[in-house]
Amino acid sequence: MNTLEKSRIRLRHWIDHNADHLEGYREVAKVLDTEGAGEAAARIRKGIELMEHADEELEAALKLLPEHEASHGTVPVQHDHTHTDVHDHSHSHHHSHKEHSD
Repeated sequence: MNTLEKSRIRLRHWIDHNADHLEGYREVAKVLDTEGAGEAAARIRKGIELMEHADEELEAALKLLPEHEASHGTVPVQHDHTHTDVHDHSHSHHHSHKEHSD
């Protein structure tokens, strides 16, 4: 796999990954609206707009890259790039307090 192919894969992943996050951002903005935090919700929606614009630029970049091609008589390789993005954003903090005897 050459660097252009790797770049196409990475761009496609980022675009798809961003779409998953955008849906979550919309959900949070909706909740914030119902909780009376409309200004915070508006800021999130502004961020969504900016991310959507960024995704448009990533899509445009992707379209400028040549399609996946086999070269020099090699057999094309089928790639499976599906995966599930699971993000655990919880943070556990383990503290150990030992008593010191002086």
